Amino acid sequence: MYDKSLFHGQGDRSAKGVTVRGPVDVVIFEGWMNGFGALPDEELAARYAAASSPSAEDTPSTLVKYSKATLDDINERLRDYEDVWNAIDCFVQIRPLDMLFVWEWSLQVMEVWECLIEEVRQFIDRYMPSYELFQDGIDKESTTWHGKGLRFRVDSHRNIVKVEKF
Repeated sequence: MYDKSLFHGQGDRSAKGVTVRGPVDVVIFEGWMNGFGALPDEELAARYAAASSPSAEDTPSTLVKYSKATLDDINERLRDYEDVWNAIDCFVQIRPLDMLFVWEWSLQVMEVWECLIEEVRQFIDRYMPSYELFQDGIDKESTTWHGKGLRFRVDSHRNIVKVEKF
């Protein structure tokens, strides 16, 4: 289990855990990167180049805060999750209408933990490039849950405003 409250909001693995012995019918994974799929190396290179180009200044990207080598490493590590993702029969996702809501929500949580705005920005900057690059992997036709996915789109107040099948 992951505990976001550890290390003043930076988070770490929890010392607590639960051992479950099967068989089990339902397993719930909670986490921001579930279902994210690795990209072909060429596609990652093209997206990074586009985000780094001078014409991209109008649409800022968090990708440029990291080296391409770092993003290549993340991409490679996502491949390690493919066996887990291939065991999923159906998928339920809660996705904000606008990814900027993630910033607002994180600020709200971090205020409770009394974090500074800069600490919140650094925390969010750690995972936003993955949203930009990899969350579309959830919708790929090659997933084991294709056609058995349900997405709840939420507004900035976390109200469900749309339900989509995928």
